[in-house]
Amino acid sequence: MITNRDILEIFQKHIPSGQAISVYAILDIVENNYPLDEYDHSPNESEIKRGQTYPRWKRKVQAALHKLKTDGLIQHFETSKEYIF
Repeated sequence: MITNRDILEIFQKHIPSGQAISVYAILDIVENNYPLDEYDHSPNESEIKRGQTYPRWKRKVQAALHKLKTDGLIQHFETSKEYIF
């Protein structure tokens, strides 16, 4: 099971700084650098209640991005769905 700490370590080790990177590329980087298990791929209970199947690991990545953005540690460009670390 991937943790927030794992995600932040992947960001630090594998995401280039100073250049825009899409959220899709970020998700690919996380997926390619951590052995995600069945639990990670399963949807959150809140997602199931809404009829969605969005995987837990993607929700955790989005939460980590949101926290970094809120703390002013990364920039987010909403229209292009890109981030600068």
